[in-house]
Amino acid sequence: MSDAPLRIVLVDDDRMWLSLTSALADKDEGVELVGRSSTGAETMQVVAQEQPDLVLLDLAMPDVDGLTMLPNLLKVAPGCRIVMVTGNDYAPLRQMAKEAGAIGLLPKEPLASLFDRLRDLLATVDA
Repeated sequence: MSDAPLRIVLVDDDRMWLSLTSALADKDEGVELVGRSSTGAETMQVVAQEQPDLVLLDLAMPDVDGLTMLPNLLKVAPGCRIVMVTGNDYAPLRQMAKEAGAIGLLPKEPLASLFDRLRDLLATVDA
């Protein structure tokens, strides 16, 4: 794994979660926040432009759900990895996310440990 920060785009329609997660990312030396968005169209644009290493993608948004959006994100940023985030973590959702092309699904809470849990997930995928 490189010493360079992980370039991340955050996607969620919950502005409070997006704001708090952005603040955590800004404090984490292993993360470079390169974009954030709260709608499907905005997400496509940001991801295509920034070509991030990873997108944290909300599973449920009002204009488009993350599972529907995921394959399109992989088309505009083929080298990007996508991790779904949700407030409803249970096995069927994890399987659906993986089948759609995500490397995993993480619960949104506890927020304070999100990036640690993300690194743990990446370590298991990269192993």
